[in-house]
Amino acid sequence: MDIPGYKVKRTIGKGGMGTVYLATQESLQRDVVLKTLNPQDAESTEFKERFLNEGRIIASLRHPHIITIFDIQATDDLYYIAMEYVDGGDLKSRLDGPLPPHVCLELIHKIGGALELAHSQGIIHRDVKPANILFRRDGTPLLSDFGIAKQEAVDTELTS
Repeated sequence: MDIPGYKVKRTIGKGGMGTVYLATQESLQRDVVLKTLNPQDAESTEFKERFLNEGRIIASLRHPHIITIFDIQATDDLYYIAMEYVDGGDLKSRLDGPLPPHVCLELIHKIGGALELAHSQGIIHRDVKPANILFRRDGTPLLSDFGIAKQEAVDTELTS
C-alpha cells in the first residue's frame, strides 16, 4: 500500500468497507491509523459518500472521549481517513469477566458524554458496542467507528 506522506507499517484489520493500517505520518513522525475504502467500493458513489461522511462526522466532534481525525483524502482511486493511533485495546478484549461497578459507571459517564455531544449536534452513532470503544495507553476510553452514523439534518438514505 502506497499512500503519499505515510509509511504503512502493517495491516491492523479489515472490515466491510475497507482495510485499516498502522502507518507513520512522515511529516510529523507520528503513528496514525489509516482507514481506507476498498477499491471496489470506491466505484460506488454511495460507498464513497458514506466513507467521507464518517471522517467529516468524527472531525466535527471535539470531545476528549471521541477518536481524533487528522486528515481525510480522496483521490481517483484511493480514499482514506488518517486518525489517532490508539494502542490500549478495546472494551471487547477487556470483557473476559465482569468489570467492577465503579469502572462501569466511569466508562458509561465518559462514553455517555461523547454520545451526548454527538446527539446535541444531530449525530446518531448507531453502532455503540465494546469493539468500538478503544483505550489510549493511559486508560482513556474513546468512542470510534462512526461508519454507520446518521446526521439527522442530512436527508440521505446512505445508512438505510
